[in-house]
Amino acid sequence: HALPGVGQHAQDHLSTQVIFRTTAQTTAQLYAAGAINGTGNPIASFVNSAIAYTNITDLLGDYAAAFQQEVIANMTASTNDRALNPSSDPTVTKGYQTIYQATVDQMLTPAGQVELLLAMTGTSAGQDTFAVQAGLQHPFSTGELYIATPNPFDYPVINPNYFSHRADVDLLREGIKLARKVGQTQPISNFVTAEVSPGPDVQTDEQWEAWLRTVVSTEFHPSCTCAMLPLDQGGVVDAHLKVYGLANVRVADSSVFPLSFAAHLMAPTYGLAEQAAMIIKSQYNGTPSPAALETQTATSTSQSTQTSSSDTKASSGFKLVASPSLPMLFAAALTLLAPIVLL
Repeated sequence: HALPGVGQHAQDHLSTQVIFRTTAQTTAQLYAAGAINGTGNPIASFVNSAIAYTNITDLLGDYAAAFQQEVIANMTASTNDRALNPSSDPTVTKGYQTIYQATVDQMLTPAGQVELLLAMTGTSAGQDTFAVQAGLQHPFSTGELYIATPNPFDYPVINPNYFSHRADVDLLREGIKLARKVGQTQPISNFVTAEVSPGPDVQTDEQWEAWLRTVVSTEFHPSCTCAMLPLDQGGVVDAHLKVYGLANVRVADSSVFPLSFAAHLMAPTYGLAEQAAMIIKSQYNGTPSPAALETQTATSTSQSTQTSSSDTKASSGFKLVASPSLPMLFAAALTLLAPIVLL
């Protein structure tokens, strides 16, 4: 059974980091000193100390709307360029256009375009360093994944097509520049002694781009290769996660998302798996389907809005603890730079 959309529309989060040397204590130093031992330690299993998502105006300012129009103007050329849209199948091409349009439509919304992460677990430059990482969240560059031989033990061909679309270069370049700015902003800058990488010699856009192409790597968030799209748009699964043309085969992993999320994939994939379980149970056990539950929830929420809205107040921000830590300094620096979403 062949579906031309299988393996197409591959998307991934591409990232890199600015490394700073610091006088503050890092998790790498604590670990080396034996201060982090055992599963009971609250910082024994964390990955990043702080995360923020920056929207398009945080990255491009007043140029954001014009940038969006440039990306829209390039859609036809991108669709017809096999380096950008690897498949020549007309249904997959239609799906490429749909995904492209949906991605550009959310560009001016509050959606995060670049993720910033504070990493305190040390870098190749030493235990006395930390990094501010930047990861592209909504790439326009799409690749493909396919088998090359009938031998199941042969590796598949994976072409992520990173940086094939110019917009991705521009967005990640501005994101990594913002990462540098975070490290140069008080109070976190009070504990920085030097920028290790890329270093002060990288200043112009051309220098940033040349450096980026030598250091970017995956965040290991591959998705979208079995996209939930209509069949005439190269879709692989329907709204019930069933593979088109097959009676009872479903896909329930990150490959069915047609768009890349501004998120780490564990949470949305767990959510998808829960939806898949509910869909299957509704078919065989007669329990409510996700769609039915969504209708019930919407009705209940509408009825309770008036009674609850007066008791709900927005957070006024976060408080800094008396003893400075790099995560708190990171958060404080961000508030001075842009109104971005902190998680």
